[in-house]
Amino acid sequence: MHSELEAAQQRIQALEHQLTQQQGCIQTLREDHAFRQAVIERAAEGVCVCHDTLTHPFVESTVWNHRMFEITGYTMDEIKSR
Repeated sequence: MHSELEAAQQRIQALEHQLTQQQGCIQTLREDHAFRQAVIERAAEGVCVCHDTLTHPFVESTVWNHRMFEITGYTMDEIKSR
């Protein structure tokens, strides 16, 4: 019984370690995303990233920076409806 408890505690510790690592990865991804978003938004040029809906059917948004909206005059709702 004692060894089963120790084994369970070790599994819990291993899971806690994995969770901590995953949280670190998630934080890194959030920081990377925020950096890329800031770079794209601050670009002087219009930036548009489109995708093929047949290849990427679950991607719901297209990336447009503020400058691209100024250039085209479109809103994001208009872009998504096309």
